[in-house]
Amino acid sequence: GIAMEVSTAGLRKEVMEIYPSKVFLDEAFQRNIPILISSDAHAPVEVGYEFDRALKFVKEVGYRKLHKFHLRKRIPIPLG
Repeated sequence: GIAMEVSTAGLRKEVMEIYPSKVFLDEAFQRNIPILISSDAHAPVEVGYEFDRALKFVKEVGYRKLHKFHLRKRIPIPLG
């Protein structure tokens, strides 16, 4: 299976926003495209950067679960 990445990397850059934009994430939600959250970390201090903000963002769009991968299998994670 596949999933679309929602990345907080843009919050560490000049653009100061989560990728993808809300317009694209709304479209993904309407098409039932699963998502995962990533910080696109290049240093240990960046791991998990602004995940709380990303969770709020995806919930506002309507997502009620994220996904992770284990042994190439997509596993749903319900959001509380």
